[in-house]
Amino acid sequence: MKKKLYLLFLFIISLLVVTVPAWAEPVYDSLPESPEYQDILALEPEMLSWLSGMGTSDPDHPEAALDVSEAVLSYENAAKVYVETGLEYLDSDSEEDICAYLETCNYVWVIPGELPDQHIRITVARGLPLNPDAAPLLSEEEKAQIQENEGKWQISEAAIQMPEFYRNRLQTTAQEYDRILFVGGMPGLQQPMALGFQEQKAAVWIDLGYSYPVLEGAAQPLSSGSGLYAYEEVINRVRGYIPPSGDTGGGGDSQDSAFPGEYASLIVCVSLMGALLLIVFISWGIRKLRERLG
Repeated sequence: MKKKLYLLFLFIISLLVVTVPAWAEPVYDSLPESPEYQDILALEPEMLSWLSGMGTSDPDHPEAALDVSEAVLSYENAAKVYVETGLEYLDSDSEEDICAYLETCNYVWVIPGELPDQHIRITVARGLPLNPDAAPLLSEEEKAQIQENEGKWQISEAAIQMPEFYRNRLQTTAQEYDRILFVGGMPGLQQPMALGFQEQKAAVWIDLGYSYPVLEGAAQPLSSGSGLYAYEEVINRVRGYIPPSGDTGGGGDSQDSAFPGEYASLIVCVSLMGALLLIVFISWGIRKLRERLG
């Protein structure tokens, strides 16, 4: 009898050991389980070609191609990042409402990987429809290319020597949340943040190590150094965010302002020269008029 109880006790302990990590792991969107997985997987040779073409960081051989023979891409850890969503206009913190809304929005997949002593990262996105406002500025060949790629998955970015990937950063901060989504492309929050859900409500935004202008100033983490911010506080700040002059929303690579600083002196010089020529022309005209009258 004691032996049976002992075996039952061991079975329960082993069951707990196996199942506790599963309880602790939040739910993420899965690339291998997505309908686009095979299309994206077919891009792997092109992904490696992009990386190879970026060259090495060896200062003695900067022109050499990067050796990608040992590259390993981690599709199972890829992050689905929702972009340009307008989530700030959704008046709900319900997990069901937010997830349903985001499924109608554009998104990209960011695929992490490893080279010896280097992190790598590939971003793939679907080709967007031709923008009617931009069409007059494009050649017929460019317009045809955009139309051909519409809806197709293609590489939009490749990077090496990146910091630790999103899901690795969340191993110690996201365990208490039931589901994690990645959202970016909002005013003052261009780069992705992790959105954590708890008890079917949006609970926190989690810092992924980027610069987020919308958090500067009054926004305070829920605890010192945690990188966790209350959902409502951040979404309210996004709603009221006004970018500084020349800023396109912040947090990522911003486009140049209409007149970049490097051209400011040129613009001033051209303006002064124009004014000087106008004065000379007027003076010449007045002198000629006086000669005729005299």
